[in-house]
Amino acid sequence: EILYSWMEVRTPRLSYSSPKEPRVQYFIFPLSSRRRNYSHFHCQNSNLEMTPWLFGCTETNGSVCLQGMDLSWATELLPAFKVATVRLGDLPAVSHLVLGVSNLSGRQFSVECEWLSEDARTVAVPIPHVLSFGLSVSAVTLSSAGLLHTVQLQDFHQVYQAFKITVESQCKGTKERLPSVSRLTVPWFREDSFTTMSVPSATQIFVKLHTSRPDNSSSAALQLHTAPDCQYKVLLTRSPNS
Repeated sequence: EILYSWMEVRTPRLSYSSPKEPRVQYFIFPLSSRRRNYSHFHCQNSNLEMTPWLFGCTETNGSVCLQGMDLSWATELLPAFKVATVRLGDLPAVSHLVLGVSNLSGRQFSVECEWLSEDARTVAVPIPHVLSFGLSVSAVTLSSAGLLHTVQLQDFHQVYQAFKITVESQCKGTKERLPSVSRLTVPWFREDSFTTMSVPSATQIFVKLHTSRPDNSSSAALQLHTAPDCQYKVLLTRSPNS
């Protein structure tokens, strides 16, 4: 017999690992109380089947969604897992978000979701100046223990100037974790660059721009998909010989 379950979640974050026995499981997240403090809802999963798994609910009966819309279109396949991020401001008619994590085939997977404020999870770090003498380093420590962070790279538009980005992670305990993933986005490039990082570790990413920024409005950013019980530090280094 297959178990069928709906569960309401009122905590800021959910971590779920599938049981070995087949189960139809839904988690429902009330949205109205979150709109004031949060801008986005973010989930990541490992090994979950590529079926609809994130929904916006417009009609409920208790903790059960009766009518809604599929939000799985927001899913992106990263090197280590799948993620989906939805902006709450784009969902004015949605009262609840629903996470569907059924494993009818007995497939093992894990899912983590959280509410987040984009402003609170975004920090800016200046690129070391090209005229500085010796090694020049800029550093920032990510203070929030969340799943997603964005580091804006200020003044990152110097053509042919090479930089090294080092991402250091330190974690509590020795449990097995999914790797972290960095995503370097340069708006005037056609593709983003991904790097998979074991946790804890110190990972180096080498960057050099070969085309100039077409305008002054766009800026590069490093997006980090992180482990929630680890602390991350990002260092930007420019060598005078680069």
